Amino acid sequence: MLSFFKNRPKFLSYFFCFSFLTLFGSVESDKLRMKNDLFFIKEIFNGHYAPKQWKESFANWNLDAEIQNVEAQISQKNLTIKQFQKVLKDFTLSVKDYHVGIYFYSTEEAHLPFYVKSANGRYFISYVKKWAPEDFPFHEGDEILTFGGKPIDKVVQTLKKELLGDNVSLADQGLAEIYLTNRSGKTGADVPKGSITITGKDGYYGYPLFSTLQWDYSAEKVNDPQAHISKQPVLAGMCDCEFNPPFINLSLLNKDMSAPFSTIFQDLCKKDMRNPHAVGAKISMLPPLGNILWSTDPEDPFEAYIFETASKKLIGFIRIPHYSFGEEEAKEFGMLMDFFENGTEGLIIDQQNNYGGLVLFGYGVMSMLTDRPLVLPKHRMMLRQEEVYNAYDMIEKFSFIKSNWQARKFFGETWFGYPINLKFVESLIGYCQFMIDEWDQGKHLSDPGYLYLDAVDPHPKTRYTKPLLIVINPLDFSCGDFLPATMQDNKRAKLIGTRTAGAGGYIDFATFPNYSGISKLRYTASIAERMDKTPIENLGVKPDIVYNITVSDLQNNFEPYAKFIVDEMEKIIDKK
Repeated sequence: MLSFFKNRPKFLSYFFCFSFLTLFGSVESDKLRMKNDLFFIKEIFNGHYAPKQWKESFANWNLDAEIQNVEAQISQKNLTIKQFQKVLKDFTLSVKDYHVGIYFYSTEEAHLPFYVKSANGRYFISYVKKWAPEDFPFHEGDEILTFGGKPIDKVVQTLKKELLGDNVSLADQGLAEIYLTNRSGKTGADVPKGSITITGKDGYYGYPLFSTLQWDYSAEKVNDPQAHISKQPVLAGMCDCEFNPPFINLSLLNKDMSAPFSTIFQDLCKKDMRNPHAVGAKISMLPPLGNILWSTDPEDPFEAYIFETASKKLIGFIRIPHYSFGEEEAKEFGMLMDFFENGTEGLIIDQQNNYGGLVLFGYGVMSMLTDRPLVLPKHRMMLRQEEVYNAYDMIEKFSFIKSNWQARKFFGETWFGYPINLKFVESLIGYCQFMIDEWDQGKHLSDPGYLYLDAVDPHPKTRYTKPLLIVINPLDFSCGDFLPATMQDNKRAKLIGTRTAGAGGYIDFATFPNYSGISKLRYTASIAERMDKTPIENLGVKPDIVYNITVSDLQNNFEPYAKFIVDEMEKIIDKK
């Protein structure tokens, strides 16, 4: 009792402080919750972000400084949850990594019925959606001058800064042009509504054009949780988190190499399957490259055809929109390669606007495009207890496999198109053992090692052996970087177009209970290097044959580019 009275002043001060925070301190408790969420994000980047050292040297990025910047904004401002989401989005942009992304629970979005593309600082309508209003006077090839009363380039440059930071200029530009008419609250973007005025001029005659459109707006159903958060208990320093470990089951052996915004792009493709300028679009933005003699059905997974050139050469064409396909699509791809092998002199692969996908599907595609092994990029991989534990588990599961028959009994004839045999299983065991050995040496970031396989072996049945020309652009991410890099390093194909984005590793993600409306945090868990030991991250893959989109392309349905591609393909065939 005496001790109680002795400590009574301190007890009363705690009591009144707690009562004050309960009654009046929602702002302070909100700040503490934001700092709790930030603490988890910091730990992810501290312990699990593979390109951390590369970003420090390449982009002068400093994790502690960026975290302190966010903490200062939390302390100095009374941020709403929506405002805090934008602060977190800015933090992820500071990393300059297209694989890093933070996404929020939001239903708010807005769209306009057209897409734009730029050349030489001028902007043109590249696609008009089917649902555009009848009084919308713009058509594909028309030039846009102002957007909402401002010069359109100024609007796009503002979007680049606010939504994309300052990463790869051409990739940022391409993404900003998409975001100009497509906004989503899931990305932390401001979502417009109401009307907007657009001015421009006709692409052929040059007469002025004018239109006032209504944003196709979907309201936010998930209201700002600030009012509800203030009623919840504050648990400082507590975080119950869930990672996505790579080896929980066999399907997770296959690493994901897709851009973090791939889901948003998939949604845009579903909204309008006819749009060839969407990232991940099934159909090519290129016009027919010649006199088409045969083509796939529109319902088939790939747009493909055989065309005849003016010089009577037979050339194949296939569009690969992404690498997130499965076994059935891999079989379809194989049948097309068999058909092209027997009926063409060369093959053009259009993988422009490719958001990436699954590693093994990419390996499967490459196995059908070669008659010799293709050496793969190496990865420096982040290691955790989860990887090591599951590596032991995978080795144990694979230990009974001693023959090609047993391997195929376990995996099937192919896995995402890649042919299965004993060598494949032995490579997987070697991959698991490599991670264990690196961990036992005390490494959390491994030395460079191969991801599953050291080389892609030719498919035992399907091999396209004729000349290859792959069309690339700045909106090729992840697997859209890796396949061209591998084909170029092994001198199996020529690349044409402009450099890829440079998303140079596989991804992982974390979800955790939070008060900030965060649905998912994605980050890069490896950093890959090419044969010459240069990283793909930020540097991308440069074409062998450079072509920059011109005003004439945008006003003439890419006919000049199409002719250039065919001419270069014919040169490659003639040199064979």
